[in-house]
Amino acid sequence: MTIPDTPSKKTSPVVWFIIVPLAVGLTVLLVDKLTPSAEFPPSGSSQQINEDTEDAAGSDDPIGSQPAEEIPVVEAAFAPQSIEVSDRVDSSRCEIPNWSGYDWEDSAPQIAGIPHPTGFQCTVSYANTVGFQDFLVPVGAKRLSVVAGQADTARNTTLVMRFEVLNTTTGAVLSTSDLAFGQQVSIDLDLSGVARVTLRASMLTYVTAPKEESGIAAWGDPTFR
Repeated sequence: MTIPDTPSKKTSPVVWFIIVPLAVGLTVLLVDKLTPSAEFPPSGSSQQINEDTEDAAGSDDPIGSQPAEEIPVVEAAFAPQSIEVSDRVDSSRCEIPNWSGYDWEDSAPQIAGIPHPTGFQCTVSYANTVGFQDFLVPVGAKRLSVVAGQADTARNTTLVMRFEVLNTTTGAVLSTSDLAFGQQVSIDLDLSGVARVTLRASMLTYVTAPKEESGIAAWGDPTFR
């Protein structure tokens, strides 16, 4: 007996249109559930702000948490400066004013038996002789030290001379000493407010006329300190 063929059932296109998207959707949903997701706090949340504050508080960086340290300013010490004839800014020879005389020269004078490795001197050969030199006070110098007197090499030992240090700008006398031959004076002056100094020597009296035997005015170890 012949069995008639059973007609095959065909799936409607509408059914496939519904099944396929549904399967894809379930697959995506399943993958999303199985994949771990990182949790990020929302921007500007209180949790993030608190963590940032704690990190800043525990930081070793002192910037912003401590005042800047003040560095003390140390003034450089002034190195002693020996004074020479070439340092002068003005001068007058040892002379009677408007007459001839002898100029100052660098020397190593011996005064009252004491030698001085630096200094300057001038020859006094007329009565009423006056001679001076002006020097600018270097920046940073606070004192002037010098020894004044007549050089032991002078032939005339009868003179009395006056040795003065002046503030050139104001004319104020900072030091004055009248010295006979064989005498000396050590001068140490505060130069606060003094910009320029004058070292002046003038003859006062004599027994033997200096034109017959000359004297020598000397400054030993003149130094700005």
